[in-house]
Amino acid sequence: MLHVSTAPTAARKLAKSAGFLRQRLTQISKSEQTGTPGAAHERRELAAKFHADQRKAERAIADTEKLAAAFDSAAQTASSGQSGPAPDPLTAATARAARLGASPSRLRDLGGRMAQAAHRGREAAEKAQDRLDGADDDLASVALLAQITERLPDCDFSLSHPSVAPLRKRYLARTKSARQRSRL
Repeated sequence: MLHVSTAPTAARKLAKSAGFLRQRLTQISKSEQTGTPGAAHERRELAAKFHADQRKAERAIADTEKLAAAFDSAAQTASSGQSGPAPDPLTAATARAARLGASPSRLRDLGGRMAQAAHRGREAAEKAQDRLDGADDDLASVALLAQITERLPDCDFSLSHPSVAPLRKRYLARTKSARQRSRL
């Protein structure tokens, strides 16, 4: 179920987990280098969970924006009392209420509440997107570290290997940028 807090919560949890994930991926990679059983599996699971959480946060933002648009459409239908082709079920239900003879005062009240819900939804989506944008360097550094740790076993854990060195350079730049941004 989608709530006003779904997108901001998902974005906040993802942004706050970036430092821990970087630390954990580094620890797991070192364990993998020493030959600890199960370390490779744990590393893959951690990277997969990060990517799933990132997709979940982005999907929550998109769903919140979509629902806010549906509330806007329904609010306009309720305010105007006109019923045309409905782009979504909420607008269709509002148009049906208008066709069935709901009083104009109730429709205006319903339209006002739906407009308020749309406004709150848009604000929540913006807040979540701002949080993700603010943590862009952190999130990119986690994704790059996941790629690096995925490639390290294939190149005997050499950070200077041609398949790892460019990723490491980008990772260090993103991490430095994230640290500088967090100090502001």
